Amino acid sequence: MERPTDRRRPFFGKLGMQVLLGVALLAATWVAAWPVIRPAAQPGSAPAAGSPTRLYLPVVMKKCWTLTPSPSPTPTATAGPGTWTLVSQGMYGGTVQALALSPNYASDRTLFAATDTAGIFRSTDAGSTWTAANSGIWIKMIYALAFSPNYASDRTLFAGGPHYGLYRSRDGGGSWQQMSASGLSYVSALAVSPAFAGDRTLFAGSSGSGVFRSTNGGDSWTPVNTDLTQLYVGALAISPNFASDRTLVVATGVGVFKSSNSGDSWSPANSGLPASLVRSLAFSPGYAGDQTIFVATQGSGVYKSTSGGTSWSPNGLEDQYLTALALSPAYTTDHTLFAGEGRRGVFRSTTGGDSWSAVNSGLSDQRLLSLAVSPAYTADATLFAGANGGGVFKSLNGGDFWGPALTGLTNVLLSSLALSPAYAADRTLFAGSYNQGVFRSTDGAVLWSPASSGLTELWVEALAVSPGYASDRTVFAATWGGGVCKSSNGGDAWSPANDGLGYSIVEALAISPSYVGDGTLFVGAQNGHVYKSTSGGSSWDDASTGLPGKRILALAVSPAYGSDQTIFASVYQTGVYKSTNGGASWNPASNGVSGQNVGVFAISPGYGSDRTVYAGTWDVGLYKSGDGGGSWGKLTGYPDELVYTIALAPDYASSGVLYAAYHRVHRSPDRGATWAPAGTVPWGRYTTALAVAPGSPQVVFAVTDGESVWRYTP
Repeated sequence: MERPTDRRRPFFGKLGMQVLLGVALLAATWVAAWPVIRPAAQPGSAPAAGSPTRLYLPVVMKKCWTLTPSPSPTPTATAGPGTWTLVSQGMYGGTVQALALSPNYASDRTLFAATDTAGIFRSTDAGSTWTAANSGIWIKMIYALAFSPNYASDRTLFAGGPHYGLYRSRDGGGSWQQMSASGLSYVSALAVSPAFAGDRTLFAGSSGSGVFRSTNGGDSWTPVNTDLTQLYVGALAISPNFASDRTLVVATGVGVFKSSNSGDSWSPANSGLPASLVRSLAFSPGYAGDQTIFVATQGSGVYKSTSGGTSWSPNGLEDQYLTALALSPAYTTDHTLFAGEGRRGVFRSTTGGDSWSAVNSGLSDQRLLSLAVSPAYTADATLFAGANGGGVFKSLNGGDFWGPALTGLTNVLLSSLALSPAYAADRTLFAGSYNQGVFRSTDGAVLWSPASSGLTELWVEALAVSPGYASDRTVFAATWGGGVCKSSNGGDAWSPANDGLGYSIVEALAISPSYVGDGTLFVGAQNGHVYKSTSGGSSWDDASTGLPGKRILALAVSPAYGSDQTIFASVYQTGVYKSTNGGASWNPASNGVSGQNVGVFAISPGYGSDRTVYAGTWDVGLYKSGDGGGSWGKLTGYPDELVYTIALAPDYASSGVLYAAYHRVHRSPDRGATWAPAGTVPWGRYTTALAVAPGSPQVVFAVTDGESVWRYTP
């Protein structure tokens, strides 16, 4: 399973995915959730956060994941003493692919949220607080949820995701059991019969295997794909009168299909529908009488059928990239329905779709992926929205106003971590995320708060803190599409720092240890150029002479830069380059790592004398140079072939202690000669960044791609 950013992976990045758009639409179309993929930025461009985006791709491609279990490398030594503690209070949100409310929500106040990085969360207080509910879930990528209609008595619900991720819980989400369904490898949609107590019937849609049916509550499954000419199912809906009409509809890569015999056979139901992708399907609660079905499309708005799918007509929101639909349980009388849009939030209609209005007051993240309406909507006017980064939002007045419902939703996808050089005194840390900007803690990670005001882009690739932070309060953020942003007040506010920057997709960032005096920092861009500023980011100059013009994956500045003017750069599929004149020119320094993708560097604090540099690669392990990059040797004692992050203890010069990680965190007490696990890692995701606290060499922080921040204390 690959790390969720193309910064560490060569092809399936944002641009690579755009190149493969046509292939993806054929090979992996119509899965349950289609997250936003940003378009390629043009030289010099810096699109504003939340700017319109026209490209969507299947979640199977999202964030460059391949669908394999979370890593479980075998330790080479007994785990060392010490414990890891989750320290993410206040760092809530993330991408919510699906929401489901209990049929008895009015009394039990229960709902579940499905995430693609941290699994399933449960709330039993109407969204006020959340707790993880993943016991038995072995891959925490969930895209579909469905309750038994008899949940109050049977406590049963279902969940679906990739890699044979079909699960059932019979204790209200307390534990999950994987259900066996031969051939059903990727669950994209679920639907349970309204008469489940008697017929025990439910359906699962898949990305590539069509529709499966169970008639014994999930104990066994059978494919039901007769006449279903496309097996990539992205949405599935079941008639409220299924017990008598046996009707369900599915959205596939070639349109909508309908079955009137419990899935035994299918027929196309596309008359009047556009070629646009269908993201969501919904039956009217009064379908038996009004024969009404709605579909939400990607690019063509809402379509409505009042003939049970025989024909369709436009029903508003044309040109909108819709992601979700939800109808009032009293639709037959109040004619109310809601549509979620991938960039513009929630729309409401009280006229059966004839007219719509945006209802986004208080909705701070309008990149919606999911919607759910309370079964008691006529009494409580409650609905929930799941966002592509901002977590869950709740409205108590039919969408007129929204508020966050995030507490406990530790689902933030983190990319980077930077500590104040004066951490021992100010206890300040910054964490960058892939979809939510920057978070800040000023109490040693006890409590976090968003610190993204003014960021031109919320996809943050790297962070750098001024060595003089105690007095200048300066922090830099490298973003995907928004160039570089700078804060001069400790993250309270940010502004673009892009004058002269030739490309806005910035993947690497490094700051001079003499920044207070020389104002120097470097960035590496996806266009293969390094840019240098000697004015604290006020202006930039190209500093790429000698580089081959391929993506810059990582940068590192010598701790003795003031005297040796040394910088290291990693170039995609090429290896390492080195400059000894402040970036004026570059030369290869790849002896031993030629052709490799080096994703991270760590330079000894005593580099001026020991000339030591570490380099972590994507697939061939951890390397060390003791001659300033003249040659590299593999550290054969390190147990993983992938290295996502390296951190040296502040007292490395005397202690020789360093840490490195891919999933588990490993510690070396002897400059990389031997390694042992640093405690037992409790998280199931990937470790994307490490930092050892200045002034507190025994405290290590780790950030992960979905389970937030952890602190290690020996």
